[in-house]
Amino acid sequence: MSTVIKTLGNMQHIDGLIRILGGWFGDDPVDQVCNDFEWNDILAIAWQTKTEGLLAEGLTKSGISAPSVFLDQLKDINANILRSNLANFAWSLKISSIFQDADVMAVIYKGAPRAKAVYHDWGKRRSADIDVIVPQRDFDKAMEIVAAAGFQPMVSLDSRWWHDFLGEVPFQHPEASHLHIDLHQELQQPGGPYPKKLDSFFESSVVSRHSGKSIRHFSPAHELLVTVVSYGKAVRAGEPWLSYAHEIAHVHLSSSAEQKLAIAELAKQNGLFRLYSEAVDHAFCIFDIDETTSVARSANRDLESLKRGAVGRYKRPRFFRGAKLWQWQDGPLNQRIAGFIRQQARVFQSDWTYRKENTSVS
Repeated sequence: MSTVIKTLGNMQHIDGLIRILGGWFGDDPVDQVCNDFEWNDILAIAWQTKTEGLLAEGLTKSGISAPSVFLDQLKDINANILRSNLANFAWSLKISSIFQDADVMAVIYKGAPRAKAVYHDWGKRRSADIDVIVPQRDFDKAMEIVAAAGFQPMVSLDSRWWHDFLGEVPFQHPEASHLHIDLHQELQQPGGPYPKKLDSFFESSVVSRHSGKSIRHFSPAHELLVTVVSYGKAVRAGEPWLSYAHEIAHVHLSSSAEQKLAIAELAKQNGLFRLYSEAVDHAFCIFDIDETTSVARSANRDLESLKRGAVGRYKRPRFFRGAKLWQWQDGPLNQRIAGFIRQQARVFQSDWTYRKENTSVS
C-alpha cells in the first residue's frame, strides 16, 4: 500500500498516465518512444483510478510504444474486464426481469452497460457493482422484491443514514458474492446539487433488448448528467475522478453541436449547470483539449493540483467541501444562497444521523 501511495504522488507518473489516456482525443498518432516511462508505476495509478482498461487503446491512438511485456499485461487486463462485465450484465438482465415481473419501473445505470455505450466495448472499463434506481414511492417495495429473490442486504434496513441520506441500500446474492447490487431511490448524496427533475430521468429512459430479455437505461444525455454527479461526489470526497473526466471528454467530443447544447440545457433544468461546466472544463484541461464549447473555460488553474486531484492525490484545503458546494449552486444570488443553506443543512443532518447510528451500534 505504501508503494502505491508513493507512486500516486509522483507527478511524472501521473503525467504519463494522462498523456496515454489523452491519446483517445489526439490527432493522427505519431510513433513515440517513451524510455522514461515507468510502466508498472503508471499501471498502478491507472488501477487506482479505474482507467487501466483504457491504456491499450490510448497507446495505439497516441502512437506511444510500450514494452511487449506491458502490452501483454494490458491484453490480460482487458480480457478480465470483458469477462467480468459480461457476467455483471447477465445479472443486470436478471435484476431487470425481477422488477418487470413485479411491475416496478427500474433503471440500470452506470456500470458495465454505460461503459459499453460510451466506449463500444465490454472490455474497456471495469465495474464491480450494478446500480439500479426505482422511483422513491417504490423504494420500500423494491427492497422487498430483491430480498424475496434471494438478495441479502449488506446494511441494516432500519438505517436512516443509508435509506434517507445516501438514498441507497447495497445487496448481495450468494451466487455472485463478488458483486454489489446498489438499489437507489436518489441520484445524489448530501454535499452536492440534486437533479431537480428526477421524474424526467425515468420518463426519458429507454428499453433495449438482449437475448430475448429487456433492460431499461437512462437516455444518453441523462446518463452523462449522472457521470457529472459522480464526478462531483468524487471531487468532494477527495477520490479519483479521472475516469469520469475521460468519459465526459469522450462523450463531449463525439457529440454534435446540437447534442452539446441539449445536454447543457438539461443540466440547467436540473440545477446542475455549474457542476457540469466545471466537469467539462476540468476534463478538457487535464487532457489538453482545445475546443470552442458552450461551457465557459476557466482562465486561472493550477494544472498540477488539478491532475493530482484527478488521481485522488490532492490535499484539500480547509473548508474545501463547503466551498465546492457553494461553487456548484445554480441561479441568481438569492437562489444560490438558499440552495447552499438547504444542502449544507442536509450535510449536517446526514453527519449527525451517521454518528448517532454508529454510536448506538458500538
